[in-house]
Amino acid sequence: MVLREKQFVLSTKSIGAGRWTIMRTHLLPHLQESLLILFVQEIVLILSLFGQLAVFNFFVGGTLVYENPWPELPLYVSRTNEWSGLIGQARSNLYIYQWVLFVPLLAFIMFIVGFHMISLGLEKMYKQKFSKFSHI
Repeated sequence: MVLREKQFVLSTKSIGAGRWTIMRTHLLPHLQESLLILFVQEIVLILSLFGQLAVFNFFVGGTLVYENPWPELPLYVSRTNEWSGLIGQARSNLYIYQWVLFVPLLAFIMFIVGFHMISLGLEKMYKQKFSKFSHI
């Protein structure tokens, strides 16, 4: 809405360009950096949501429930064996086999931190590229 009122869009409209031409040639290149940064930040949020859901035994791709007769608690298993599912499954092994929990957890945290650092780098790069400083 804000970009529609900018001078370059109004001048393109006055020349007679259509809606799709304005979007393709003016608006999308203008929004490309913002959309890329937003996409990477959303990846970070979705990955953290997957990890939080795995703590409550909701796994991405489905959950299999097996009856476990000894502790009388059902055993929840991820169908797809993705990282957050492995973390959720290994919660009960924390006191016996710590590496079963900590290896996928460490990899998952490094993955999230990596994407977060990519988003920070993109923000810094675009801010540096498009900021206007007076040079004296």
